[in-house]
Amino acid sequence: MSYAGFDSGVYPGDAQMEAGKATLPYAFCGYYLKAPCHGGASWMGKRAGLVALGWNCLIIYVGQQVAGASPCHQNNLTTAQGVADGIDAVQMALNEGFPQGSSIYLDVEHVDPGNPDLPALQDYVQAWVGQVLGSNCRPAIYCHVKNAALMQQVVAAAGGDNNVRFWVVGTGTAPFSLAADPTDSGIAFATAWQNPVSTTQTFGAVDVNIDEDVASLADPSAP
Repeated sequence: MSYAGFDSGVYPGDAQMEAGKATLPYAFCGYYLKAPCHGGASWMGKRAGLVALGWNCLIIYVGQQVAGASPCHQNNLTTAQGVADGIDAVQMALNEGFPQGSSIYLDVEHVDPGNPDLPALQDYVQAWVGQVLGSNCRPAIYCHVKNAALMQQVVAAAGGDNNVRFWVVGTGTAPFSLAADPTDSGIAFATAWQNPVSTTQTFGAVDVNIDEDVASLADPSAP
């Protein structure tokens, strides 16, 4: 069984989220923490209200990125920065009221295999995962299907096990639909899959550009 969800970098608004929960088919929403490559804080402080409306929240932390992989210019891909950002992600999630043991998804944007910065990215991700593993939360990964196998190796090198959740994006072995299984992405260990094409949905009377998702859990960040 799969569960539908959505994510949007900008919070749609309190009235819009209330209307959306009543009319749209989504069980969960992406919840963006303020992070190195997500400076906006529009989702921060919204968890309690969302939970009261019946929303589940997938916690997202957009960490340092390879230069050119995204518009972000926070590209400090070092072990020390991975540790610092892991501490930051856990503290913010707990401050937002998420329970201990929640999975925080580190957003790792697509990188081509031959990119010279790929080893540094691996060091950063491994340090971030290791730090979160040693904390009161669980690490999880968002990545492109083309980088998923490598990121799984990085997670294993950090001490992660098969219970680390993977949310992937990219064209799969079947067309994306809200009835799809995350493994239809072509990644057998995926627990969530993001539609590679964004869409517009009406939340109340407001049109919001979103990415749709499917997950094997109704609450993808739940302990």
